[in-house]
Amino acid sequence: MRELTTLCGIEGCLFLFNPDNHEMFVWPSEGKAKELWARFEKMPKAMQIKKMVDHERYVKERNEKLRNEIAKQEKKNKEMKASLLMHQITHGRKIDELSIEELNILIWFSEEKLKYIQQWTQLFPNQSIQSSTTVSPACSAASSSSDDYYHSPANSGFQK
Repeated sequence: MRELTTLCGIEGCLFLFNPDNHEMFVWPSEGKAKELWARFEKMPKAMQIKKMVDHERYVKERNEKLRNEIAKQEKKNKEMKASLLMHQITHGRKIDELSIEELNILIWFSEEKLKYIQQWTQLFPNQSIQSSTTVSPACSAASSSSDDYYHSPANSGFQK
């Protein structure tokens, strides 16, 4: 209890009751515990219960926190799967080789990116979105020699 009060910068007391021999241990002292209890009882009820947590409430809050963490991790995993699928497609895997689950992941990922773009354009209506795609050296060399390079389906900018 001493470490808890020191680390949290709070005052506290502890009552331990042994039901076998009906003895009570009080920390730090009985006088200090009575003083803290009296101060607690003088507080308005709203303040008394503000940070009070019973076991049921603690378990519910902890479960909710864990559910949120799981949802975040599932989303992260889905994004990683989508990224891997897109990488495979750009390196030769055909879309008709994808399973229904993989197609659904790509659809979900596209919808998420579309939502992001829509939110971004609403927040910054006069800004343009800069592409994070880099041009390969082969593309930049070809662009100086011919404008038709970019219009040819065979030269879409993806390398196999």
